[in-house]
Amino acid sequence: MMQRIVPIEEIAEILEPLQETVSKPQFRQIERMVRGILLTEGRRTIEAIRRSLAEYVSKGSLNHFLAESQWDDEKVPRQVLDIVNRIPLVAPRTEGMLFADDTLTGEHYGQQIEGLAKYRDVTAPGVAYIYSHCLVNLHYAHELTRAEQRQSGQDAARVEYWLDYRLYRRQAELAERGLADAFRTKPQLLIEMLQAQDWAQLRVKKSPLTTTILRQPWWRPAQNSAYSGYPELARMTLRSGKANGYG
Repeated sequence: MMQRIVPIEEIAEILEPLQETVSKPQFRQIERMVRGILLTEGRRTIEAIRRSLAEYVSKGSLNHFLAESQWDDEKVPRQVLDIVNRIPLVAPRTEGMLFADDTLTGEHYGQQIEGLAKYRDVTAPGVAYIYSHCLVNLHYAHELTRAEQRQSGQDAARVEYWLDYRLYRRQAELAERGLADAFRTKPQLLIEMLQAQDWAQLRVKKSPLTTTILRQPWWRPAQNSAYSGYPELARMTLRSGKANGYG
């Protein structure tokens, strides 16, 4: 069965709950970004998103929105999770999985961990590009039953969405900037995300996911992986899986 196509004019209606959290100008920019991402083919750069929009929007205004726009860092994720919890198909389940994705931001150098990428940090005054290995992302996923696939029109056999991220930076690069104390390994960054309250407060029927996490450890890092040697991770994840991705 084909997936349902959402008309462009319905996007604002779908995003409507976010209006409780952001200002009207911010909401217009969010709507533009979502429409642009859906309409853009290939690399979804700010310029490509701008060109895909039917209205004229300056690249500078989109950059300004992403880099300077202010909102409550705690309220927005909570609002998004409230929306997710109201949709039975995507609401977190006790049989779901939390997993890490540490895909490189730039060219992948295979096993050569020192293959660095340049990461644009527009929030750091006077610093155009910083060096980083990657972003460490936290994702959630659960499998769909065949009945759920038929009822929803979803081709995919699972629901998966992003929850949080941390920017990994080399210790040497931080030391050069006088920020050596800020160094975190990838496992430490993952633990930090797993301990965050944003997802720990998720509810499935009235039972917190944290109960399942503590009872059903699954973390099985591959030998010599960046996550090996961290038994605390085994107490903070949901079920059997792989260290660097899903399935």
